[in-house]
Amino acid sequence: MTAPGRPAPLGRRRFLLGTAAALAAAGCAPAPRAVPGPGPRFDLAAPAARLLRERPLWYGTLPQSFAVDPVHGHLYVTQAVEAGVRLPGDDRPAAAVEGRSGDLCVNRLDLAGNRLDFMRLKGFGHGVGLGVEQADGEVFVWTEADVNPASGYGRALARTRYVPGAVLSAADTDRVTVHRPVPGSTANQPALDPVTGRLAVRYRLDGRTRYRVHDLADARRGAFGSPLAEVAETDLGSGEEDVFQGFAVFGDFVYRLLGTAYGPASEDGSESGGNPKDARGNASVSAIDLRTGEVVERVRTEAAWSLDWREPEGIAVDPRGPRLYIGFGGGQGRPWTFTVYAKDRVVGVSSSSAGR
Repeated sequence: MTAPGRPAPLGRRRFLLGTAAALAAAGCAPAPRAVPGPGPRFDLAAPAARLLRERPLWYGTLPQSFAVDPVHGHLYVTQAVEAGVRLPGDDRPAAAVEGRSGDLCVNRLDLAGNRLDFMRLKGFGHGVGLGVEQADGEVFVWTEADVNPASGYGRALARTRYVPGAVLSAADTDRVTVHRPVPGSTANQPALDPVTGRLAVRYRLDGRTRYRVHDLADARRGAFGSPLAEVAETDLGSGEEDVFQGFAVFGDFVYRLLGTAYGPASEDGSESGGNPKDARGNASVSAIDLRTGEVVERVRTEAAWSLDWREPEGIAVDPRGPRLYIGFGGGQGRPWTFTVYAKDRVVGVSSSSAGR
């Protein structure tokens, strides 16, 4: 197993070949390097373009995370089931505190933000992490699982066959497989690298937050004993600008979204602090090198600043392009809406094709 803070090699040849294929599909080619180094990454200082704005989800709650199905061009978006909703077949009282029940709705949208269908998962978690996997012509979603009712976050991961309209729990073992990558951990959050076929897990154990990366084939069969990489999250403070709002993984880098909602229009009507709209918010995107744990770039983003109310909610990678998508919750109260902006400039490729 990797020593703490010292990531194992990610399989340089396999990563470069996979990334090269994704970039070649976009008309790009990796620049030659004399010595091994980190692969291509998104330029976080590049401007962001609007993909979709203020689109409704199936419930009135905020989006939590999202991921891309590059085969069909769909967005999958998680949100908490609203307090007071009793799901079909559920004999327990409806959640008194929204989000603590772990009941999730997974929405499927097209890239214009039109709602296609949805499914619901009982007792899984808060929905902070999401991965979409294509296997044998079917779609599987990776989410939290085994909600901790004290926090609303998952103590495990689940790989679930996406079935429109279904209401599933961990007991539906023909469609749901629960994994415990780090026994005893909490706040388990997944993301899938759409190029290299790897699963990243963010988790909390003994008061510390870490990221692990696994081969997806190993993860599917529950083999989590030898992560390809493991780094600690060491750079976050206690301020609102450091509130974690989601992550994505692409090649050698984790992309992390941070920040809070605009101050005066929080959901309960209270003020959230020094984050006024006229300052265009405190949201930022970071890039963490999985080989070293170093934060190599952190950029404040003003994407979607003009929303009446704006909270950073999820980040995802679309290998077609490739593009980095940044999500936001918005609106003027329930029903909250979903907005996505995209960055498409890549560094570490030839200057003639590094993006716009």
